[in-house]
Amino acid sequence: MKSHTKAAIVFSDIKEKITKGVLRDEDKLPPVRELAKEFDVSNFTIVEAFKRLEHEKLITRIQKSGVFILKNAVNHRGH
Repeated sequence: MKSHTKAAIVFSDIKEKITKGVLRDEDKLPPVRELAKEFDVSNFTIVEAFKRLEHEKLITRIQKSGVFILKNAVNHRGH
């Protein structure tokens, strides 16, 4: 359960940055390892947060390119 709680914290933090415009459409997120260090969590926890962000149509993961904020993420602000 701890990883779920940590994933929820990472999810909320990134979603808030999108909502507040700190992260903008098509911005590339740092690599999983870098975010794991920043949040002091496992890579798995970051991946779980990404899955939730992807499910809410806030990010997209492009193999070998990275993770990007979706263009329509702005439309989800405040939801």
